Amino acid sequence: MKLSTKAVTVSGLAALILAVPGTANAAQLNPVEAYTHADCSWSTSSTIRHKTDYGTIHFTPNNLPSGGLEIRLLRASDYTAFTGVTQWTSHVQKTIATGVLAGTDFRISHRKLSCSGTDRFWSGSMYY
Repeated sequence: MKLSTKAVTVSGLAALILAVPGTANAAQLNPVEAYTHADCSWSTSSTIRHKTDYGTIHFTPNNLPSGGLEIRLLRASDYTAFTGVTQWTSHVQKTIATGVLAGTDFRISHRKLSCSGTDRFWSGSMYY
């Protein structure tokens, strides 16, 4: 069986492109959702999220629990906060962090602003 030189070259080039280190996916919108604790204490998601490139992280809520929502971001490795607290009482986009390094692994920590009301579900799109 005779292989074409062009086929071998194209295959080799494709393998080389896939093996080049240092390439990262561009940041994108990611769906996020959770339930807050009824007593308004902080809750932390178990999902580890990964910032693929240098830049900002922002969130736009689709649904908020009654009274509003607070979010802060925690390092996945040791659960320390690397952002301040950002609050939402309306469905506007807000920046949570700027200057976040590519490769940062984090978790979302959240709580209700007000313990009144029974609605605890929140969701939206987070850009990271």
